[in-house]
Amino acid sequence: MKLNYLLLDPNDVARIQVRQRLKEISSLSLTKEFSNFTDLKNFLQYETTDLLLIDPSENEDKIFKFIEQYGIQKQVVFTSKKSTHAWLNFF
Repeated sequence: MKLNYLLLDPNDVARIQVRQRLKEISSLSLTKEFSNFTDLKNFLQYETTDLLLIDPSENEDKIFKFIEQYGIQKQVVFTSKKSTHAWLNFF
């Protein structure tokens, strides 16, 4: 069974790199990718996914509030290089 995932990263090159790495994992399937949080949020109003791969760098507060509000902490993986994002992911 494949897990469907959405990818959010404002950086085009970073999105390409993540997408290429994850393409090698046969149990993952990219549903859609986004360059901004607003488009991702709008998409999730009508669709569901198994995983969210997110770089929260540009909209930290909005993204963290959204994750908490919808109780989707277990579905989110942060792709950020900032160590504070890794720490926040545990809470």
